[in-house]
Amino acid sequence: MVASRQLICTSGVEKQIEAIYASATTEMPVGPGLIVGQRSSSAESKDHAIYLARTPLPSDIDTESLTPLELQKKIGGDNIDVEWMCEHAKQVSTK
Repeated sequence: MVASRQLICTSGVEKQIEAIYASATTEMPVGPGLIVGQRSSSAESKDHAIYLARTPLPSDIDTESLTPLELQKKIGGDNIDVEWMCEHAKQVSTK
C-alpha cells in the first residue's frame, strides 16, 4: 500500500498540469517528464514541486509519420526509455 502525500506546487506548475490535462482531452500525446522540486524526508511533511520538465522525444522517433495514438503508445507505458529519462534528469539537475 502506498501512502498518500501532499504536494505543494507553484501556480506555474498548476498551469502546466492544466495544460497536460487539456492536451490529453484533445488526444494530444502526453509523454514522460520530470517533477523538479523537493521531497520531504518525513511522511507527515509536504513535498514541493516548482517545475514540470517534459522529456524531449528521442531523435529516432519520427512524429510526422505517427498518429497521436501511435505516438502515445510509442512514448508511454512499457516503452519509456529509462536511459533517456536518466540523461534528461542529469541535464535538468545541473542547470
